[in-house]
Amino acid sequence: MYFPKPQSAADFEAGMSVILALFGFLAFWWAQTSPGVKRYFRNRWGEDKGQEFKVYFQRAVGVFSFGILPGVVLFAMGAFSWKNYGIDTRFTWFDAATTLFLSVLAFFMARAGAQKPDSKAMYPEIKTAVWDRNLLFRSFFWWILYLCAYELMFRGYLLFAIVKNNV
Repeated sequence: MYFPKPQSAADFEAGMSVILALFGFLAFWWAQTSPGVKRYFRNRWGEDKGQEFKVYFQRAVGVFSFGILPGVVLFAMGAFSWKNYGIDTRFTWFDAATTLFLSVLAFFMARAGAQKPDSKAMYPEIKTAVWDRNLLFRSFFWWILYLCAYELMFRGYLLFAIVKNNV
């Protein structure tokens, strides 16, 4: 098998981004589908709490494999900053207006999609009859961390590393 040698740091960064995303998806898929993981949580905490903690575990694996591990690897590779991956502390009125518009659009799209039978069968992932304030907070907290890591993967290191390499 012939593997071409990367020609530049940008080639290496783009290749590492794809490889890290692949391994991130494999880790997340394992956490989601492994009978051993499900059995561990069910045996340790019972059916309801075990299912709840399994969902938190899946999201934690996603945070680690989509965000933390690739971030550490890519930042350790070279002189890259958060700004290289689309994260900046400057926030303009245009950014605020765009974020607000896209958030409203996403809300209505999600609302329309939530009415479909497939969506109702899948969500909420935590299948418990009573949702108290603590459960709602824990679920919200892990969703936010997971979605931030997911966005960092797609709109951060995958998009910017590959676009930077091909422009």
